[in-house]
Amino acid sequence: MNQTFFFPRWWMMVTRHWAENRRRYLLYLLAVAALMIIWNGFNLLMEKDLPMQYRHQLPTYFIGLFLTGCIFASTLFNPLGNKKEAIQYLSVPASQLEKFLCALLYGVLLFFILYNVLFYLVDIPFVRLSRQLSAPSRVLPIYETPMRDRTGVINVFADNGMAIDGGSAIPVFMLAFFAIQSMFILGSIYFSRFAFIKTVIAVLLLVVAGALYMMKVINPNIPNSWNLDGLIEWRRYNVEGLTEVISPAGWMTSTLAFVVKYTLPVIFWFIAYIRLKEKEV
Repeated sequence: MNQTFFFPRWWMMVTRHWAENRRRYLLYLLAVAALMIIWNGFNLLMEKDLPMQYRHQLPTYFIGLFLTGCIFASTLFNPLGNKKEAIQYLSVPASQLEKFLCALLYGVLLFFILYNVLFYLVDIPFVRLSRQLSAPSRVLPIYETPMRDRTGVINVFADNGMAIDGGSAIPVFMLAFFAIQSMFILGSIYFSRFAFIKTVIAVLLLVVAGALYMMKVINPNIPNSWNLDGLIEWRRYNVEGLTEVISPAGWMTSTLAFVVKYTLPVIFWFIAYIRLKEKEV
């Protein structure tokens, strides 16, 4: 039997976790659904002409995803905040990898799936209701309506008129969510009490430190007439009015972009796993 990961033992951990936490998880999902209903109802009352447009649905989806996902992630390792519960949790006959993968299953995969199910269970009836309440003259045919002003049921995984640098912003927000949520998973292990609040403060401090570093260290050392464009490019206008650009080699830019986009969640998950193993010691 593998002492690091054994599927039957991990599955027993998954079923045990559900038996111990199902009531709390179901109440949390009901609270998320209630918040969606309240917010969409408020939107329906405030936007009497054309409520539930794409430009309303998409922020609702992502703000709710970030907020509820990070709050939920910060509770995944709540037992570690209490000495008695921590001893009981760490003494469960399963490896730390199995416990951590169990937390990722519930906190990342199942949460993301169920959040999308809840979003559409609430969104579809409200969209239909909004179209019934809207004045017929204000609801344009779909081919005449700008993407962001459409009032049908939105596809949150498609391009809905939101763009960053000419590309769809949806994948950026999705990847950002998993990266930020992974920070809160780490915070739930690192901070024994008030994990959500302390993680928010820690993330804000990191952002402020990065901004100060850019303003006080990087910008003062850039030659005159050159301006930092993004994180790794410099631009200036020469005497002929043409733009000059200095940037790293293409493979370096591609590698850095890949790391920032796709590996940040994995990095924070790995750090969280190492921190969980240290708790056992």
